[in-house]
Amino acid sequence: MGINNPVICLNLGESIFWSVSPESFPKYEKDSLLNSNEKFDYGEIENMKTLMEGSSTNKPSTFGFTFNEAGIYLFSDSANDSQHMIVGVMDASTKCPYDDTNIQPRTMYSLTAIGAKLEDDVILEVNWRIIMYLMLVLFIAIIVFIALFYYYTKITWNFRVNKKAHYRNQNKNIDA
Repeated sequence: MGINNPVICLNLGESIFWSVSPESFPKYEKDSLLNSNEKFDYGEIENMKTLMEGSSTNKPSTFGFTFNEAGIYLFSDSANDSQHMIVGVMDASTKCPYDDTNIQPRTMYSLTAIGAKLEDDVILEVNWRIIMYLMLVLFIAIIVFIALFYYYTKITWNFRVNKKAHYRNQNKNIDA
């Protein structure tokens, strides 16, 4: 049994190998906020995914990848998206901080030791143009609603309905 959701530290140029099957192979989570290398070329991983999902009968049982760029990379299992593996690749001037093993369970210590953190630039600047546009549309909609309400209210007050005089019907029935 392995470590659930491991954090792996690699030095620059080191490789990692996965046991793969058509049902279970690594996927690179390109949209994760943990990823720190925007220019990471994960084409080999996508090619392996295409091979595993294809109709070929000659499918590999292992897959290896060498990390030549420093950064934090998040992978998940194709069979279970909740199974993650964070790979931290140290640059040439830094070595892995763990003394005993480079594979650790996911803890706050193991994440901070490899420098994994959520991107700081997620909060975007407020788009005032869109906010002002939406407020203008809302203001115009309210004015149109008030104008229509006023117009239909005026029509109903000026519209006269001829009332039927009930006293005539009552007097017709009197014997004179």
